[in-house]
Amino acid sequence: MSREEHQIQSAAVKRFKMKYPKFHMCLFAIPNGAVLSGGAKQWNYLAAEGALPGVSDLFLAVPASVYSGLFLEVKTEKGSLTVNQRSFLKAVRDIGYDTKVCKGVDALDKALDEHMELYFECAKIRGE
Repeated sequence: MSREEHQIQSAAVKRFKMKYPKFHMCLFAIPNGAVLSGGAKQWNYLAAEGALPGVSDLFLAVPASVYSGLFLEVKTEKGSLTVNQRSFLKAVRDIGYDTKVCKGVDALDKALDEHMELYFECAKIRGE
């Protein structure tokens, strides 16, 4: 993850946790893009535990409507998806997760807010 992507993600996570405190444990990072001090050896160790290249940067473990949750890929305005990221997003979409590629903090904030709005609409229908 680039420094700019880090800043985008950090700002959106902070805002989400302030706006939706009840759900602060439901939004979390998946640090697959972290720079590892152990290099290939460390990656192999993590891969044996289930780490996969291409997994999205964030996951929101909140079901909404027909979606089991929301995977978010954070990009800069000029960023693009890798082949592994495209494959991952398709795989999870195909089994019932929502996915968003967010270019910039505004797009990331919007994706999170839209998903939460859908969650609250569904909760209201269910009488919660």
